[in-house]
Amino acid sequence: MFRFESAFAQTSMLLLVMGAVIAACFSIPQLRKRLPDGMILILAGVVATLVDGWGFAIRHWVEGSFYFFNLILTIGAGMVMVDVFKNNGLLGTLTRTLVQKFYNYPSVLLAFLMLLIMFPGMVTGSAPACVLTTGVMIAPILMRMGIPRIETAAILAMGSIAGQQAPPVNVPIMIICTSVFMPYEGFMAPLALLNFPLGIFSILFLGRRYVTVDRLRAIAEEPAEKDLPPNSFTLYSPLLLLLILLSGPRLVPGWPDMSTPLPFLITSLVALVTGKRINFFTSSKQTFDHAMNMIILFTGIGVLIQSMALTGVRGLIATITISLPRYVLFTGFTIVGILLPGVLVTFGASAVLGPPYILALQDLNSIMLSSGAALIMGLGCLVPPTGIGGLFAMRVVGEERYWPIFKKCLIPAIFALTLGLLFMIYANEIGRIPGLRYVPSKGAY
Repeated sequence: MFRFESAFAQTSMLLLVMGAVIAACFSIPQLRKRLPDGMILILAGVVATLVDGWGFAIRHWVEGSFYFFNLILTIGAGMVMVDVFKNNGLLGTLTRTLVQKFYNYPSVLLAFLMLLIMFPGMVTGSAPACVLTTGVMIAPILMRMGIPRIETAAILAMGSIAGQQAPPVNVPIMIICTSVFMPYEGFMAPLALLNFPLGIFSILFLGRRYVTVDRLRAIAEEPAEKDLPPNSFTLYSPLLLLLILLSGPRLVPGWPDMSTPLPFLITSLVALVTGKRINFFTSSKQTFDHAMNMIILFTGIGVLIQSMALTGVRGLIATITISLPRYVLFTGFTIVGILLPGVLVTFGASAVLGPPYILALQDLNSIMLSSGAALIMGLGCLVPPTGIGGLFAMRVVGEERYWPIFKKCLIPAIFALTLGLLFMIYANEIGRIPGLRYVPSKGAY
């Protein structure tokens, strides 16, 4: 145990210890290959608690491992649902229908394809869900349209960020709301205004110049796969059911709120009989095989955050943040808010940085401020060593180097950063725009 007389010096030393452990594990190739990212974060938290003299703080480590339990359930159930949609032919039929209907309008078609890429993130709040589900299916289509592999990976990466931050489920803001006792209401319109333009701009900027009407016509005239189900209301009825289950509690007084994972599972079960017949247990097992590393990552983030709270590091960050001048707050958050998620991913960074930042700027509209801050922290999905958006996209297209993909993402990322900063700096002015003004529902507080 190492102990300084100054609490500031002690917590600063522990912060350096955590950073050193993480940096060492990510920089040693043997450890990087053997240890999942989540295990590295767990190791950093364990070492910090031992150095601070807490010994084997098993209770805190177990408590921290459940920090994102609701998020893990939501992501798992959402990925199961999207995989069922993919396996029963719903997404394949929908994609083919879009190509056949809009091959004469390449920009419109690309915008719809981006919405499909974003869809898993919109319902789970997770960037990897976008890449590992609809991203895997749409990437070959984009490359057949003529979009190069590097640009396709960049489209998936930016689409995963836009989907993760788009409504109705925005986990970073949910984490912030829980910490500052603010209801998760009034965010739908601001998040839509921020993230749908980002997704559409990204795919048009990165891929539009490669797509021609002649190439799209050739794809549309290709014979359909034999096992794809035909267009019908029955095929798409699970999407309507999902919309009803998710929007009912917000639109109909007294409608039971079943939480997010249950509607996903109900929709998955209904989708089993509306398209191709599939084995639910086989499909869900494949989903969790893909999601296991992500579940371990969120578990590790929770343990690290709990260790930061136990040792005082989280309090140190909050205290420093609240005491900073305003111009430093915006500048510092822009830098740290993008880099820190490279280690803690967006969800961990939102738990550490988000609450003190919102509390330090209480004179600004908290809804607009949180929306802009969440988008900026979402850009951390491009930042190594975790880079859960960009690195997953790199693997999907079969690319071996990440730097070319990162460079392609720079302009869309700057566009996202500009939008986020505008919503933060002019939070009050934007909050007064008709349609964005938040009117609390009965019982919101």
